[in-house]
Amino acid sequence: MPTLPIQSVPGRFPTREVRIGNLILGGNHPIRIQSMVNTPPDDPEAAVRQISALARAGCEMVRLTVPTLKDVQHLKQIRAMVRAAGIEVPLVADVHFSADIALVCAPVVDKVRINPGNYRKPGQPLRTHWDEAGYHEELAEIEVLLAELVAVCRKHGTVIRIGSNHGSLSPRIMDRYGDTPEGMTEAALEFVRIFHCMGFHELVLSMKSSNVKVMTGAYRLLVQKMKAEGFDYPLHLGVTEAGYGDEGIVKSAAGIGLLLEEGIGDTIRVSLTGDPVEEIPAATTLARRFSEIQSVTGSSKPTGHTPPITNTRHRRETIPVAGMGGTNPPLVIADRPCHADPSPDIVAETSANNPYSLIFRGSEARLPLVEYLGKETFIPDKNQPAALLLPLHPDETLPEILSYNPAFIPVIRAPLAMHTSVGLAWVSILDQFLPGQPLILKIECGDFPQAEVPIHAAVIASCWFSEGVADALWLSGPQDPAGLVRLSFMILQATRSRITATEYISCPSCGRTRFNIREVAEKIRQRTAHLTGLKIGIMGCIVNGPGEMADADYGYVGSGAGKVTLYRGKTVMQRGVREEDAIEALIGLIKEGGDWQEP
Repeated sequence: MPTLPIQSVPGRFPTREVRIGNLILGGNHPIRIQSMVNTPPDDPEAAVRQISALARAGCEMVRLTVPTLKDVQHLKQIRAMVRAAGIEVPLVADVHFSADIALVCAPVVDKVRINPGNYRKPGQPLRTHWDEAGYHEELAEIEVLLAELVAVCRKHGTVIRIGSNHGSLSPRIMDRYGDTPEGMTEAALEFVRIFHCMGFHELVLSMKSSNVKVMTGAYRLLVQKMKAEGFDYPLHLGVTEAGYGDEGIVKSAAGIGLLLEEGIGDTIRVSLTGDPVEEIPAATTLARRFSEIQSVTGSSKPTGHTPPITNTRHRRETIPVAGMGGTNPPLVIADRPCHADPSPDIVAETSANNPYSLIFRGSEARLPLVEYLGKETFIPDKNQPAALLLPLHPDETLPEILSYNPAFIPVIRAPLAMHTSVGLAWVSILDQFLPGQPLILKIECGDFPQAEVPIHAAVIASCWFSEGVADALWLSGPQDPAGLVRLSFMILQATRSRITATEYISCPSCGRTRFNIREVAEKIRQRTAHLTGLKIGIMGCIVNGPGEMADADYGYVGSGAGKVTLYRGKTVMQRGVREEDAIEALIGLIKEGGDWQEP
């Protein structure tokens, strides 16, 4: 009989240590927490206040945008003021387009972030087609630029983050790979190989996307290729443009948490629209979850990293049972009857002692719920469907119970504090005894603090539903059942396994944003929340906005003081719309596109 040893927890992917200011990243050091200020670049006092607040909240590294050369002077002021105040958090310059800005920033900060998708000399013409020779010619031009940057970074001890973004890949990469995880990975590795040949190894890598599946796929592929090429650079994790509130937290936890559970990642940022200080509690919870699991299991040594236990990327094939499994979308189960929007698909009826049935909404179907009690387990008639609530670990009587009734629907229990690999190890056992049966994931929330439940639940559920392993999600605990049902639907939406709401792709904002993006996002939500399945991008500026919201059906992008550009898909529909008119114009655009429904 297979067992579920606690050693099945993956070891952390071994990365080299990189010193960023007074902070050491990678190796066996803790997961580091970082954020980014969203104050205007020309307001040093506001930036220092926000950096101070972030440091007090537990942020260990702070990034600032540097959109123009003149903003480097403001960056110098900010650094001087921060250090004078006794704040020693490392500072990171965020550079997107200009190689010249990166060169001037590098002596001022502890780390400079460059985007391989658009790192070039100002005014440098863009190519439109690449044969093999042209492809390598452009790489040679990039190598010259990077050599200049390396010389400055070596002199000043500055680290470089190669930040590959799903929405801003270079035309060269797009021509060969498209906007895919493969393209994101190769975009970063091209730069890594150049730096490696120069003997410069003070590097950190990131693969950002607003799509959790794309983001996790890109990081996994990056680790696979780094191992093949002998690279061991630390990894910065994040879901970009995740949104705000619980939805943004759930989306971030679904992506970041899944990778941390697999031992991938050295530093994280939870990107939320609004005050960056609000990001820190969620990031702290994620980092603590990983470190506590590793300390309990003794797997924190930076050796012995194993690949994900499951990485099917296709849904597990099952037979349909009362609307569950098969090609049906994953269902949501409630502990007891409740009024939630959306409504649960199944409600568990409970007696004073044990659960005894699952009631399917909109049908007469009732599924007996049997708790596994060893030899004392009640076994329904053979071939009669019944849900079997499995123990945390199998024992010697389990094969007999499972073999007796091939119609059992297994219910996997997953306490919030349990590492996901322990529960996932059940899958191979169940495929042996109950092949093709739908699978229910029951996450037991216990008495966890309310603010932490969405984070832990999203981590666990993402490992199951992002991979297409489970067919129903059941969040169970003393918390408000309607709230747990809403959280279930939110998690399924974040993992793209079931869409039941409007999806908002909104950036956290930064110094380039010239409007209150949190306020605008809330106004747009109030008008459009009933448009189930529609994706709306709400972006602060044009630097990464149009690219990062490329997955959206419609987009609202800041294009200057008081001005907005509106998109349908990737196409600009209206430019220079006054901010006070932009939301109404966006609604009009949705109506013109035939995607509007009256609330």
